[in-house]
Amino acid sequence: LASPNYYGNVTNALWAWGDGSTSNILFTNHTYSAAGLYNICLTVTVSCANSSSTCSGYNIYRSPVNIDMSMVTVSVVPKAPVGLKTNTLDDINFSFYPNPANEMLNIELEMKFETNMKIQIIDVIGQTVKEEQLIFKNKTAPIKIDDLPNGVYLLNLKGINSQTISKRFIISRN
Repeated sequence: LASPNYYGNVTNALWAWGDGSTSNILFTNHTYSAAGLYNICLTVTVSCANSSSTCSGYNIYRSPVNIDMSMVTVSVVPKAPVGLKTNTLDDINFSFYPNPANEMLNIELEMKFETNMKIQIIDVIGQTVKEEQLIFKNKTAPIKIDDLPNGVYLLNLKGINSQTISKRFIISRN
């Protein structure tokens, strides 16, 4: 899973995946037929017609959970799904455990003012797969995730003023 830092004025993108294939979509997926070291390059053109390229070597591998899979997929996603505001909430220190998780995710919140919080869990293609009000006991709120499949997710913590903090987590079951 990869996320560009800034993409607001990108007009054209070209991914060179290091295995001879390319893609001209900024937020895309690429599937490798084998694990290995690949030199992945991205060339972008911005609205003023300037362009820039960057390359980096990545070791693409299968996690122990997916060892039986013959293909490895890399997904490029926005830092936060379209339409969500990702502001830092200065008065809230938010963490969760375990990560990777399997059946439950525990949200811990050091709160100064705000206690009316919701979580939103978003999958790698940007779909909301779970949304619920948090109920804190001793600054911890458990969230059942046993109905979600293995994968990488975005956890949004939303306050009553619509500000959002986003963090990634993994669901991994043996």
